Amino acid sequence: MIYTVTFNPAIDYIVHTGTMQVGQVNRSQGEELYFGGKGINVSFVLHELGLPSKALGFVAGFTGAAIEAGIQEQGIATDFVHLDSGFSRINVKIKSGEETELNGQGPNISEAAVAELFEKLNQLQDGDVLILAGSIPNTMPADSYEKILAHCREGLPNESCGLLAGTVEGDVKTVTKVYLLTNIDASNEHFSMD
Repeated sequence: MIYTVTFNPAIDYIVHTGTMQVGQVNRSQGEELYFGGKGINVSFVLHELGLPSKALGFVAGFTGAAIEAGIQEQGIATDFVHLDSGFSRINVKIKSGEETELNGQGPNISEAAVAELFEKLNQLQDGDVLILAGSIPNTMPADSYEKILAHCREGLPNESCGLLAGTVEGDVKTVTKVYLLTNIDASNEHFSMD
């Protein structure tokens, strides 16, 4: 099984408008909603290629419920950690000649929630692939990817871990392949969920 991890999933709310007048009431000419985050986007691409995957990460509130239901309806299996407070991000993209973005921060991710994610990672089996993708929220330690890789190294003895990109040094040994993907451009112009 291929597992993808998205720490901070989002609903991308895209608004198309004519000329944007700052400080005025503007009317939209069209709107779109997309469920995503870098790891979830990887799951969508894998689904299009006929490869099953399971999306992991954190969701919260009504937006988290919408993200989870939305990607499940599109054929992606999920096993998210459900946070007790806050809500998953809504990113607003205003397309008016040029694009303006306002990205939400997302919920606070507690140490207990991170521990719950690590418990899910403990279920990985020989031959599974783990893909870590996207930015790390400011409510999590900056070295969260390195901690996951170290966890895999400690908990899963073998020698088949591969790093596609990353900063972890030394020989990482696990029964899984771990791919660390950051700064992937999966913008809506280049990525379609249809």
